[in-house]
Amino acid sequence: MQRCHPVLVALHWLMALMILIALAAALGAGLFPIVFADAAETLPEELSGLPQRAVHGWTGTALLALIILDVSATVYRQPVLKDGLLRHMWFGARS
Repeated sequence: MQRCHPVLVALHWLMALMILIALAAALGAGLFPIVFADAAETLPEELSGLPQRAVHGWTGTALLALIILDVSATVYRQPVLKDGLLRHMWFGARS
């Protein structure tokens, strides 16, 4: 079995972490009863004061940096190394 590249593993973990942080922020702000239970309250005007918001921002920045790194590596490997990386990732039969 082929091992995944550490950058790809980090990308997947950061994406999962972003979802969990967003759910924690929604829970902390009391959004679930407002959105899903027909509560009479209105949505809060501002969510930037939540502590989860800062962690969400840092995680998003790290995720963006890893995406840029991953795309840059692909752009380097295809024309320079000519290892057929994009052909391997594309649909269809493998050669």
